[in-house]
Amino acid sequence: MQEILSEIPLFSALSEDERDKIASLAKTRSVKKNTVIVTQGEETNSFYIVLSGRLRVFRDDEDGNEVILNDLQRASWFGELAILAQTTRSASVVTLEPGFQWYIVTSQSVWIPATIPLFMVSQANLARHLNNWRVLVPKNISTDF
Repeated sequence: MQEILSEIPLFSALSEDERDKIASLAKTRSVKKNTVIVTQGEETNSFYIVLSGRLRVFRDDEDGNEVILNDLQRASWFGELAILAQTTRSASVVTLEPGFQWYIVTSQSVWIPATIPLFMVSQANLARHLNNWRVLVPKNISTDF
């Protein structure tokens, strides 16, 4: 668990003990191919980390066309945008192949900023990630969240 958390920019600046605390909140689940993990527009309470397999992030544009935003693999994460913005999911995620993932529900993870000061450094990493993500989104897709 330590290894994969250290590969994720959001958690890379944290100590081993701090990453252990986060890992202790995570639940592991197995997912089959073509499993919808989250759906655009739904309420949210979970943050996800990909342990294995491949997933696709996509959303529907104004005309109902599916727009692929990203493909995810080991050490990728998703779900942070809606949680940080306290809004609904901005995109859907489906598995492209079987795999495993961790998930942390926000009712468990709200302690992170209060108890781990270095989380603020990681939030700066997240801000850079979000800015990079916005560049990848087609202009006709809203990035308001």
